[in-house]
Amino acid sequence: MASLPPEKRAYFEENLRKIEALRAEYLRKGEYRQYIYSFGSEDSFQPFINLIPQLSDKQFWSLLRDVWMHMEEVMPQLQTWLGWFRSKRPGREHLMTDDERAGLAAMPKAIKIWRGCGHGSAARGMSWTTDTERAEFFADYSCSGRRYFLTGQTGTTPTVVEATCRKADVLAFIGERQESEIVVDPKHVTVLRTRPASEKPKVVIDPKAVAQWKAYMEANEVDYMAGIPSVAISVQK
Repeated sequence: MASLPPEKRAYFEENLRKIEALRAEYLRKGEYRQYIYSFGSEDSFQPFINLIPQLSDKQFWSLLRDVWMHMEEVMPQLQTWLGWFRSKRPGREHLMTDDERAGLAAMPKAIKIWRGCGHGSAARGMSWTTDTERAEFFADYSCSGRRYFLTGQTGTTPTVVEATCRKADVLAFIGERQESEIVVDPKHVTVLRTRPASEKPKVVIDPKAVAQWKAYMEANEVDYMAGIPSVAISVQK
């Protein structure tokens, strides 16, 4: 920011002060969901940890749901997430809606699930779906520019993993956003097969071009997560 013109630097500093003031107001009012959502999806993990000691049981479970849905990359903190979802804390009924509990109850003892990811080695995650079309969507999304910045992966191939799990092992079923999401410990998942997502072409991101774009956007105080230049992306037929 030091390289910016004084008037532009003052503008961004004022905006930052407004955001911090707004967050302080959310905390004062106990509006914790708004507080969490004032952070970027990749930055909301630590604020949630900081909030936990002051949350009621209902707030903990409700906010755990919100933070889980807000986050994009959870594998680095896999054990922490598993600990939260397995928590014996009262109020677990606030993690899912009545419709979601009914939906899970109606599922068979062995559930067919799918996971969309950027390569086969990412199959061992917590987030799955009972909807093959959503798995296809997330397979494509996992190879997008935004996901590249979060994971640092290049040369990824949209991949769908087909598996099963026991209903008894499901930690949560979340139907919001039509994702039909099954949250489960990866060790309780039995992978049946891994395949390309609808035979999608391989997406390759040029790290050098992306790094140059990121440096330019950061120097101009623009959210580089919002886009990625086409020159940095190629498709292998």
